[in-house]
Amino acid sequence: MNGTQRATALAAVIIASRVLGQDASLDPETAPETAPETSPEMAEVEVAETLADQSSILFRLVPGVWLPRLDGVVSLGAGFVQVGDQLDVDNIEATFNGEIDLQFENGMGMWFGGFDFETDNAGRFAGFGSFGPLAFGPGDPFRASFDLTSFAGEFHFGQYRPVGTDLRSERLVVRPLVGVRYVDVEQRLERTGVGSVVVDAEWYAVYTGVELRVWSGSPPAFAIGRRIGIEFMAGAGWAFGGDGGPMWQVRGGITLEVADDIGIVFGYRLLELDIEDGAYTFDAGLQGLFVGASIRFRDGRTASATVTASASASVPATASVPATVSASVTASVTVTASVSVTATASVSVT
Repeated sequence: MNGTQRATALAAVIIASRVLGQDASLDPETAPETAPETSPEMAEVEVAETLADQSSILFRLVPGVWLPRLDGVVSLGAGFVQVGDQLDVDNIEATFNGEIDLQFENGMGMWFGGFDFETDNAGRFAGFGSFGPLAFGPGDPFRASFDLTSFAGEFHFGQYRPVGTDLRSERLVVRPLVGVRYVDVEQRLERTGVGSVVVDAEWYAVYTGVELRVWSGSPPAFAIGRRIGIEFMAGAGWAFGGDGGPMWQVRGGITLEVADDIGIVFGYRLLELDIEDGAYTFDAGLQGLFVGASIRFRDGRTASATVTASASASVPATASVPATVSASVTASVTVTASVSVTATASVSVT
């Protein structure tokens, strides 16, 4: 039995037990007077969660807007300038950031993401500094711009689940990863009336890290979401190209699913670089809030499972019903891109 069949069988068992109103026990001394209250919406969510987690391939698209600011120090030759305090290009810039996440049934996974950040400013220099052949003093007019483009790909090569994965438990998944990131920095700095310098450098970084994910069904009191997910990733590595240098990154956030496979993401992204290419050093980074959407697509596999539950109990002779009551329930679950559930119940009296 594969993962999807196990999931559908488990879902059918739960539905059957809920139709019966108790866990296959009709003993009048132990059975509750009324069946426990269960929200149909919550039951549907629990079944959908299990089936989604057991799909052979899960494709997740996360387009969004990153709100980073650039800060740090850049140098060309012996001198340097401060990106924020002297060039004043540390304003928040809305930047499109797209991410794709692939998860496989065997625990493996892949992640891809990228962005193109741009910022510029014109003003008067604060303090003293130099960049290549350009020397600056207090009040010197300047114009500066940065264009930082980066794309990354990761391979998640396994997973560790320290918490159970039944329908009512939180799903805690820890996965080690390795990745490759491409970084291209184009910087232009001009001293008005004197001259300008343009630097274009690129690096490829190899890094390793760990990813943590926690997904759980939304409690009934939290009615605006069907599932809540918390994700965190941290990684560090070394960039190659020129003299290279270290890099590290962090991404994290909370996903609130407001409908089946559709959610809103509130998160944070950070990319720090201390890399060199010849006489040029880029010791700076981007960090800021992230807001986006989460759209999941499943592989469309169809699976079905049927389970029959029966129960019987003896009642006192003084009761107005015969001595033996039996009940049977047959529940079937069919899974495609969406979840459909049908259940039938019959009671026979002898």
